[in-house]
Order: sequence, then C-alpha cells, then structure tokens
Amino acid sequence: MATRLPKTEPDVCSDETAMNVYTLPNGDRELGDYPYRMDQGWCNLVWIINERCNLRCPYCVMGLTRARGSNVTIVDELGVDRVVRNLKDIRDANEMNLYLTITGGEPTLAGNFVELCQELAENDFVFELQTNLVTDQAADFIREVGPDGVSQIMATYHGYLLDAKPRWRDRYISNYCAAVDRGHTPVSKIVATPQELEQGLVEKVERLKGDLPPGSPVLVWLYINGAPQSAADP
Repeated sequence: MATRLPKTEPDVCSDETAMNVYTLPNGDRELGDYPYRMDQGWCNLVWIINERCNLRCPYCVMGLTRARGSNVTIVDELGVDRVVRNLKDIRDANEMNLYLTITGGEPTLAGNFVELCQELAENDFVFELQTNLVTDQAADFIREVGPDGVSQIMATYHGYLLDAKPRWRDRYISNYCAAVDRGHTPVSKIVATPQELEQGLVEKVERLKGDLPPGSPVLVWLYINGAPQSAADP
C-alpha cells in the first residue's frame, strides 16, 4: 500500500502543525512537501480531472463562473483500470515516482471518483485531493477511501459564498471533521478577496478555526487580480 511521504524541515512552521509552508516560483505560499519531492526525484503531475463545479465563485481561476464546464473525464472514456495502467506506464518509463495533485472543477463530481482513488492507492500512488469539501461525493470519498496514499486533502473554503449559506458551511465543517476522524490530513485553505480584508477577514478566520478540530492548519489565499466587488459583479 502507498504511504504518505516523509516530511522535510519546514521553511516556516506554526506551533499547530509540522507541515511545510513554502514559496512557489510565482510567489504564492503553499502548504505541503513539494520541495522534498523535487529533491528526491518525484514528478508532480497536476491532474485537472474535470471542469464541472457545484460552486459559482465569481473569481474562479478556471473561468467556470459563466459556464458549468464539462464533467466528461478521461476516466469516463477509458475506464478506471486503463487510466491507472497508463499512469503506471508513465511512472515506469520515466523511472520516477508520480505525485498526483487531483483538482478541477470540483474533482469529487467526476464519475467513478471513489473507485479511481481506491485503485490509485492500491497501485502505490501518492496523491493530493483539492476540493471545496461540500459535495455529497466528498463525503463518500472520506468514508470509503482510507488515508493510505492520500498525502493531504486541500480543502478550499470559499467564504465569499459559504458564509452566506450556512448549510454549505456546516457541510464543509462536518466533512472536514470526518476526514480527521478517518485519519486523513485535511488543510483548510480560505480563498479570500481583497474586499474581505476590510470586512472582518481575521474574525472569519478565527471563527473557522474555532469550528474545526484543534490544531487544524488554516491558510489564507488572497486573490488580487479580478476580485469581484459584489456577487453581481463576476
């Protein structure tokens, strides 16, 4: 079975988590172990598995605000076994370990997603899931896919929308807590617009931290360009 990668010494480390905080070439701050993987010959493969998303964030970097996007994936076309076999061929041909970052859209909406993740873990792949964590399928993933092979769950918190929809916010917190109980390593990544800096962002962060399990890592990802003035201004 696949296992999580060992952690290297962090560049910046809070008292609450021993996970790494590092700077990408474009200046973005991220949490994880990507520098370690680079040094040890890992290849990071970012897999945009679909374009469909259940949210309509006006600042979406995928441009999914005006169109729902496609939910047809290569898994639908080739099947889980063929896709996993192709990934194994890539890994073997390049003699490198593959670290898969599975994103979208909202990746948990992809067909056969739970089966795909189970097969990836069974075949010794290590992967990270990037999800907004509010879909029923995200709950299915947490319940049916064990932590072996899952490096972390990057759970993006879109407070711009979720703070106005208590039902979605409650689902995010419930699924996050369930992931911790299941043995996963979720990381809460708050996606914030500049306007929120003037609208109590610090208080929002503290409120979310208070609702998550003690010691949960919470990051703030600030959108600078194209930030909306209001929900009616995409």
